[in-house]
Amino acid sequence: MFVNKRTMVDEGVHDTSMTSRFNIYSEDRASILLPMVQFKLSNGSVLVVHKRNPFEFDIDANLSTSMVIPQYLRVFRVRLYNSSQDVFNLALKLGINTVKLYYNERTKQYIFHNATHVFEYSVENGFLRFKLRETPSSDVSSFPSDDILIKKAIDFLKERGLLYFSEYEVRVGSYLVANRTILVKAVVINAKLDDITVDNLGLVVLMNSKGDIIGVEGTILAGVYTVGEYRVKPVNELMMELKRKIARGEPMTNWYISWLAFTKLRITDLTLRYYMTYDGYLVPVYIMKGYYELDYDTIRDSGEIRGLMVAIKG
Repeated sequence: MFVNKRTMVDEGVHDTSMTSRFNIYSEDRASILLPMVQFKLSNGSVLVVHKRNPFEFDIDANLSTSMVIPQYLRVFRVRLYNSSQDVFNLALKLGINTVKLYYNERTKQYIFHNATHVFEYSVENGFLRFKLRETPSSDVSSFPSDDILIKKAIDFLKERGLLYFSEYEVRVGSYLVANRTILVKAVVINAKLDDITVDNLGLVVLMNSKGDIIGVEGTILAGVYTVGEYRVKPVNELMMELKRKIARGEPMTNWYISWLAFTKLRITDLTLRYYMTYDGYLVPVYIMKGYYELDYDTIRDSGEIRGLMVAIKG
């Protein structure tokens, strides 16, 4: 089930002249994204594929559905809770004893653990982990309907001021399963901006078979504001840029692909999403899925492939 609401975003300074490069990953993270692959050729030599595709290759965008690409999309930036008082107030909303809440300098986390509760909040990325320490019963009755679970989850978050985005998408899934029995379900709430889902920003509310809330995980923000509006790359330009990056072995900071060794790449699914970058921007990205083939010397290989790339120019 999906629930949609219109977004309410703080309007900051609209800087459409910004030319800074919105990187998804830091250079340190980008350097370890891909495995090193070795192929033994018929002449006995070994070909190593790591940062670039050494083969001549083609890319074919064989998309099953047409997608309307907007000409412009906004870029946003997030505000995190950055004071101890803000975090203490957050903990209080969840019933945590702030007298025993302490800050770990090394991990940059506020932490509270006792026999009944767990609370952790990272000031670097706003990630919250809150759980009740309970052992789910193996004698599980039927869960309430998904509609009831969704309403309970959203009401819980709203009552505590934790549902900071007003446009969102909701689904219910299994979280903990034992002996083919669902012990805990998760109500997953993903933020949306300008009617586009944010791929890695949202909250997960954990519920037991009685419909009781036993945990919350996800990113908690103090706010979101607009920093500018940018032109979106058309699909043909996206494919040319993807081919260039793969052939040159450009650092995977504003793009990513899961496999580099191929002679043919077929993109069969393309979607637009927002993505929260490592330094707190919410940037439009293309999410790509498809298949690759490697036909070289005596090597015959194929499989699924996925990738992403920043969708805006600038």
